Amino acid sequence: MSRDGSEMGSDTHKVDANAPLGGLPDSQRVLLRRAQLDVAVVEVRFSAERNNVSSDDGLKIREVLHGFGVALPKMQPAEQQEVALRIGPAGASSEIEVRAKGWQFASEDGALLISILPDAVVIQANNYIRWSASFGPPLRALLIGVEKVLAPELVHRIGLRYVNRLVDAGAHNISAWASRITPEIIGPIADEVIGPKMVSTQQQIELSLGDSQGALVRHGAFRDPAVQGAYSYLLDIDVFAGCSAKFDVEQATSIARTLNRTALSLFQHIVLAEYRDQMEPYTDGVDHEQESVIDQGGVE
Repeated sequence: MSRDGSEMGSDTHKVDANAPLGGLPDSQRVLLRRAQLDVAVVEVRFSAERNNVSSDDGLKIREVLHGFGVALPKMQPAEQQEVALRIGPAGASSEIEVRAKGWQFASEDGALLISILPDAVVIQANNYIRWSASFGPPLRALLIGVEKVLAPELVHRIGLRYVNRLVDAGAHNISAWASRITPEIIGPIADEVIGPKMVSTQQQIELSLGDSQGALVRHGAFRDPAVQGAYSYLLDIDVFAGCSAKFDVEQATSIARTLNRTALSLFQHIVLAEYRDQMEPYTDGVDHEQESVIDQGGVE
């Protein structure tokens, strides 16, 4: 297993951190001042021999994060819940069962949330800037802490999700989005007969990007009360790699960077360049190839 993450479980799961999965087009490394990204989430699932994360263990992991410059002063309990539906003579009833207990830590401004559970860690960025600023350092530090304190044996799934809410106060008709989203993706909104009569759309696209990698894209236009009832466009991109392998911090972070590049490729393919140009693209002048980090574009 190489330390740069070029191998994922076996020879049949090669990963190049600088290329999107599944042969998707390469992406442009640009930043967007108005990326319109509501939330970004990265999750790593693993196996460890415990059912709960004690407060002491949670604090030890937080201390590791603090040592890497990730300050999370706020702490509260977190739970994994499972809803069981039971059907009997009296009808249906549901029961909520707590499967595991852990902790959630938050930055002072609430922009960064980290949840630590016995078999998963989740980082949520509510003010995402780019991978090398918002996810890369916290994820690596978190996995180092998890490896040290929880001693996981295997990593099972790494997922990355970006939820974009594209907003235009002047989009009083759903057809306004027909010129901004790739026609083959936006579908009936671009139709001259049906499009003007539509009031909302919800579509889901599931992609296979390899033996154990894939993506789920949810998208559609809707009336947005936050912009006085104008039409906004939701673009929710969820990419994942699900091949079990030995828990390795460098490999896991490399795979996550690859997923990031994959999500960016999908974003740039779905959202037309003419509309992305309105989001004020710019470059920060840093050679991120040299740093081996992946920079941000629309969703990155």
